[in-house]
Amino acid sequence: MRARWCDPGTGQFLSQDPLVLLTQQPYAYVSDNPLNYIDPSGLYEGEGTGGIIELGANAAPEPNGVPSEGGGASGAGSTDTCPSGLNISGANYAQRTYSPRFGPGGPENIAGRLITEVVNDLKSGALTPQDLPVDVIEREGNTLILNTRTSQALTQAGIPRELWYVIDQTGNPDFERMLSAQLSRNGLDSTGIASVLPK
Repeated sequence: MRARWCDPGTGQFLSQDPLVLLTQQPYAYVSDNPLNYIDPSGLYEGEGTGGIIELGANAAPEPNGVPSEGGGASGAGSTDTCPSGLNISGANYAQRTYSPRFGPGGPENIAGRLITEVVNDLKSGALTPQDLPVDVIEREGNTLILNTRTSQALTQAGIPRELWYVIDQTGNPDFERMLSAQLSRNGLDSTGIASVLPK
């Protein structure tokens, strides 16, 4: 969610809805109906308006928050809720090392940049944790971080994990395959590894 801060530990918003004058509900989320609706932008304006997306029998949320045909309304891979329900504080990594530069195909605000540059932007306020989503998967009771460089930028900027913008990708086939590949390449099992080293 880009428009609001959330505490994943309590599942409550820490900042008011920027549209509070319209909604009259400073801390509500999709009219208190997250099983049937998602609001990836955090700018829900009311029933049938704003960024809200209704989940139905033929709509499944994708990693970018846009529904696609097929699937169900299980919520796996959804970017809608701020609390992932996962233990991000005890999450491990799916790889042993990371490179100092973000890949060129990533989000525009970090693509091709050095981690240290992103850290400086986080410290200055030019970027916020909501600008840097962290994808995680729970596998065999372990929470594993997929975005190693992003998590390192947040960590090095001194941002505690409970303030990260965490996206639970458990059950999303593309992310599950990516996790399996990372673990395999690094000789790790579903426990992962507690710390990573720069290359």
